[in-house]
Amino acid sequence: MEPIDYLFYRANNFYKRKKDSTPIAMGCMVLTVTVVASLQTMVSFIEIIFGLKVIIDSLIIALVFLILLMSMGCRYNNRERIRRLEDRYINESKTSKVDNGFICIGYIVTVIAVPVMFGILRNQN
Repeated sequence: MEPIDYLFYRANNFYKRKKDSTPIAMGCMVLTVTVVASLQTMVSFIEIIFGLKVIIDSLIIALVFLILLMSMGCRYNNRERIRRLEDRYINESKTSKVDNGFICIGYIVTVIAVPVMFGILRNQN
């Protein structure tokens, strides 16, 4: 759970610095979108590697999204948990913060871009 906690911590801090009124909710939203995009990327790779046609209805995706959002909200709506995350990562060095930030952004871009590219390539025929 450490990478997920770190991604939430970074998203939460980003929205806190932007003076957003709901940084916890936005952190949960970023985390949920990332997890759903990761699941979609895995499905795309299963389709490519095994040649299976996996049909996922938009209702199923919406249901998974809502369940994940509610579970992330329950997990991170605890001030004590957020304080422990801040205590763990507050002394992170500048180079480590930059490196981990690039990894987080790169991962999010990758898991969103792969299914999009796969959909474009599949629909060109």
